Amino acid sequence: MAPPKVAPRASVVEAARATGKLARRSSVVKEHSPMDGPPPLAAAMLPASGVASGEFYWVSDDKSAWVACRCERTGARATLTRPDGSTLGLGADKLGELEPVDAGSVATVVDNLVELDSYSEGAIAYQLGRRYENSEIYTFVGSILVAVNPFQNLPRAFYSEDAMARCLSVERAAQAGGVKPAPHSAAGCCNACAMDDDCESSFYVRGAENQTAENFQGECFGLHITSVEGHGDGNASVAFVEAQFTEKLEGLKSFDAFLDYNAALYTQTLDWYVANLEALGLPWLPATWPYGVEKTGYSVFFHVPKTQLVVELVSLFPPSHNKVAIKLEQRMTDDRIAQMGALHEGDPRLLVSSVSRAATNLTAIHDFYRFGLGARQTMGLELADVRKKCFQINGTTADVCFVKRGDDATAGDFKVGDFEALLKATHDYYLDGTPDCAMDRWMDNHFAIDTDITHEAFLDWILDHPDVRYSCPDTHRPGATGGGVHYVIDPTGWGIQMDGDETKIMPGCEQKAAAKDEANACDSGDPGEGCLYWCDAGTC
Repeated sequence: MAPPKVAPRASVVEAARATGKLARRSSVVKEHSPMDGPPPLAAAMLPASGVASGEFYWVSDDKSAWVACRCERTGARATLTRPDGSTLGLGADKLGELEPVDAGSVATVVDNLVELDSYSEGAIAYQLGRRYENSEIYTFVGSILVAVNPFQNLPRAFYSEDAMARCLSVERAAQAGGVKPAPHSAAGCCNACAMDDDCESSFYVRGAENQTAENFQGECFGLHITSVEGHGDGNASVAFVEAQFTEKLEGLKSFDAFLDYNAALYTQTLDWYVANLEALGLPWLPATWPYGVEKTGYSVFFHVPKTQLVVELVSLFPPSHNKVAIKLEQRMTDDRIAQMGALHEGDPRLLVSSVSRAATNLTAIHDFYRFGLGARQTMGLELADVRKKCFQINGTTADVCFVKRGDDATAGDFKVGDFEALLKATHDYYLDGTPDCAMDRWMDNHFAIDTDITHEAFLDWILDHPDVRYSCPDTHRPGATGGGVHYVIDPTGWGIQMDGDETKIMPGCEQKAAAKDEANACDSGDPGEGCLYWCDAGTC
């Protein structure tokens, strides 16, 4: 008998880099149930010493292409048992070629194979087979659609408008050689978002006048998570980056540099939030940090599961938990410490302290925020293992902070510089020469400046720096002037949503400005009343 073929190993990172295709996060993941056939297989990582007994490996099969076989090893030989009970013996020279079955590739059946934790021919065949058994003949691999002949007539509902709209919502913009996509359908984007209940999840904290003893609300800020499937996310998907955050921050047993991507919220009652995190079963990481003359501040980090959202709760009041805290650099600026320290003791509000980003180039950050936006620097920290700069933008009462650490401060191969390069490449792809293109999904990684102050001088600075990417203004909001920009990209690759009323018409935005008074492209209702800016794809 001929030896079995070997399924090639490929990690998510390798697959993303090798294909160069736009990946798309699946909107539906079906959990494996006992009715789906054999139960999920045990995780099997190939040990350095060889093939382990009792674990599963992919073996080629004439009928099913690949089957998961249980291994029993005796000395230099292994016996592999197929699902039908038949066996295959292998010698020592072939043991190291076996591909282990990763539990993540068989535990769930997914719509898009980029959702898998690892790839092999066996895993792909398994996924396509399970979907085929459920009459699901279409499967995405990033932006590529794989179709399997059903050899039967399918129900009419299989090709309903809703089913096709959902399928079409997956971006197929990636072209060989970096060719830009054809103009997108704004209506298709709207429909996809309208059908997705998870298109935007917002967590808004109301004003202090709405406080009650049970309602620990803060003052005029909000966090939201969006998932607009019709937009493009470049050579590595949002799902891939979310998986990197999840892997790095799993269990929160130690500090990782990706915790520097956070929203810092001040509270006097860390214990109340820790109790809630414990009740939810969410991991949390405590920290202490110095300020002033031998004074100590306190932080608690937590990660919203399966997202890029990290929250750092900061306080000047010591918590009562007994968990060992890590020691970090000063986490609040002196200005914010003075602001929060002036609150009366017992103030229940949750208040914004800062928005933070990991960064690799603090010089470029300083030029952008200090000389471009005209922000005031509120912290400049230089330590052996960390550098930090914070800025306060005119008209705001919180800081924007940037932290630079060594590559060894984050786990895994995906570093801060890799994340920045991914974001910048996608922005260049969509916005270089076409700022009216509203299909860049990474624009959703942003903070917003919501003030009555205009930043006309900043627009002039942008024009003097042609490498700075921006998108044309959102003309659907009430009172839109047609001037300014909607988003501008800072040197980390993250965006700033500019909600001022600038009047300068930026290059490439002339058509958008001229059409500001017309009915917008989406069918969400009256302009400015429930219309979503992402429903207008613009010109790409």
